[in-house]
Amino acid sequence: MSPRNLIIFSFLLLITVNVVLLDLIVFSRLPQRQEAAVVTLVAPPDTCPLSCRSVISEELAKQKTEVIFQPQAKISPAVSFPLSAKEYYIPLGSGVTKSSDYEELTSVEAYVDTKNYPPIAQAYFGTHLRNPTGNGMVYAKLYNATDKHDVWFSDVSFEGGGTLQREAKITLDPGRKLYRVMIKSTLRYDGYVDNARIRIVTQ
Repeated sequence: MSPRNLIIFSFLLLITVNVVLLDLIVFSRLPQRQEAAVVTLVAPPDTCPLSCRSVISEELAKQKTEVIFQPQAKISPAVSFPLSAKEYYIPLGSGVTKSSDYEELTSVEAYVDTKNYPPIAQAYFGTHLRNPTGNGMVYAKLYNATDKHDVWFSDVSFEGGGTLQREAKITLDPGRKLYRVMIKSTLRYDGYVDNARIRIVTQ
């Protein structure tokens, strides 16, 4: 081989070696993707000898197949909660009068059906009585407008100026009834009931 050919051959060999080394360095530094290995089981061909097929079967049995589980959304079971409320408040409203005789406040009322509640242990009529001038007394009571009679022992009163909360223990009639507030002011000055309500306490 002539010196010129030897130089060319050496130069090509050096380039080839450099390319191979660069490929090894570059590809060895690339991040490896982690993928689940998928193994396809193929039955050994009939042309393969029996000893060959048994070796292939043994090698396939040794392969480990990675199984990836996707997380499933958790479904909470339906839970029924017992009713924990022991008290129920039925708002009646607010009103005012100058009458010295009991006046029905038709806008201060509500229907109450005792069948809609658990067994009732006790019921109360409550309101804030207000006498801005401080003259005379303000009285209020609950009236069963369905059966046309007062609710027994529902009377509350306030004497003096300002506002005072009052509450009376009552008995509700069974069934669906319309309960209305009645009010009077003894000296015919403005007398108010504010935030009148029925409070029901269940067993």
